[in-house]
Amino acid sequence: ECNDILPGVNLCSYFKNEGFGEVIENLGQGWFGTHMYSLEPILHSRFLKHPCRVYNETQAKLFYVPYYGGFDVLRWHFRNISDDVKDQLGIE
Repeated sequence: ECNDILPGVNLCSYFKNEGFGEVIENLGQGWFGTHMYSLEPILHSRFLKHPCRVYNETQAKLFYVPYYGGFDVLRWHFRNISDDVKDQLGIE
């Protein structure tokens, strides 16, 4: 859930507009409120629309498994958990 990644912070607005975030109208065309960890959702959105994308897995030469590592780090980094638990996450 985008509103549960960081305690007390709602990140849902950053997932709008295919990961670019909300438009910043007073700066002109092409400016967005993009979060610094939004690269993964942006790439995922672009991959889904790429002209080389195939829907038949036997024709695929590459498989992309989406994983939003930047947001996953945020989810654990700012929680009130012990360093031992954080260290175990790296081993998994």
